[in-house]
Amino acid sequence: MMSRIIERTAHLLLSTACLAGTAAANAQTIPMERTPSGHYTVQVEIGDTGAHTFILDTGASHTAIAQEAAEALGFVSHWENIDNVQALTERFDAERFAVEDLEVIGLPPVDLLTVVIPETPEEQNTVAGLIGADAFPDRQFSIDFTDAELIIHDDIALHPDGVYDPVRRLLFATAVLGRGSEPINVLIDSGSHQTLVNPAMRAYVNRHWNSVRLNVSGVSGRIVREVESVAMRGMQIGGVCFSRVDGALADLDVFHGMGWTGQPSIILGLDVLSAVELTVDRDAGVFEFGPGGDNQECRNDRVQRTHIDNEAM
Repeated sequence: MMSRIIERTAHLLLSTACLAGTAAANAQTIPMERTPSGHYTVQVEIGDTGAHTFILDTGASHTAIAQEAAEALGFVSHWENIDNVQALTERFDAERFAVEDLEVIGLPPVDLLTVVIPETPEEQNTVAGLIGADAFPDRQFSIDFTDAELIIHDDIALHPDGVYDPVRRLLFATAVLGRGSEPINVLIDSGSHQTLVNPAMRAYVNRHWNSVRLNVSGVSGRIVREVESVAMRGMQIGGVCFSRVDGALADLDVFHGMGWTGQPSIILGLDVLSAVELTVDRDAGVFEFGPGGDNQECRNDRVQRTHIDNEAM
C-alpha cells in the first residue's frame, strides 16, 4: 500500500514538474534597459528599418510613435485620421498612423494603429516612442522591474491584486496607509518616472503628517517648478509594503478624466515600481502586484481591487 502511495506521489510530482517545464519553455524573456531618466526601454523593429528604442509604458493604452520616427516610416501629417487622447496633463487631438510589422524583438510582429507624438518623448533622438500592451501577443505577461525583464508567458496571476481594463489596457489598483485607511485609487504608470498625487490625496495625508517642498524635473530634464512632496507612510498595494512613498503634488487632468476628483488618488511611477514585479492575467482581467527580485513580500493580508467603477476616461 505504501509503495503505491509513493508511486502515485512521485507520478504527481513528475507531472507537476513537466507542467512547470512546459510553462517555462513557452515563456519568452525580453531584456529591458534603463534610460538616464529611469525609464525602462525595449528594442523594437519596424519592417526592415532596423531597431528602435521604445519606452515601456503601462499608462499608455496605445503604442505611440514620435513624429520624427513616423515620418521616417512614410507618415505625412494631413490631420485627417485623428483621435482624442488622454495624457497625464490634458486631453488633446492626435494623429493616428498605421504601422505594419512592429516587432518587440523576441516577439511576433503586429500591425498597430499608433498615436503620433508631435515631439520626441524624454531623451530626444534616442527614444522613438512608447510601447503599450497592444504590442504584445494575446498572452499573459510579467514585468520584473527589479531585474529589468519583460516576460511573455501563459501563467495565471496567483493573486488578483488589481484590475486590468481590457478596453483601455490600463492597470488599476488600490493602496492603503496602515490599518483603517480609506482606499486610495492607483493607476500603474511605468511611463512616469515619479509618483504623483492629487490634491485630495494631499489633504488626506496632511491630516496625519506634514509635507515638504522640493523641485522636480520635467520631461526635458530641466527644473520646471517647485512642487509639494507628499510623504505617504506605511503604504501597501497588493502584497508589497512600503515604509514611505514620496509623491509629487500635481492636479493633473488625468485624475479628473478618471472620475477621481475629490478622491485620494495616485499615479504610481517608477520610483516605486522599480522594486515591484507585475503579472498581468489578461484572460481573467486581473494582475498581481508583488515584490521584484529578492525583495520580500509583506506579511499583512493583501490589499486588492476587485472592480473599476469610477474611471470615466
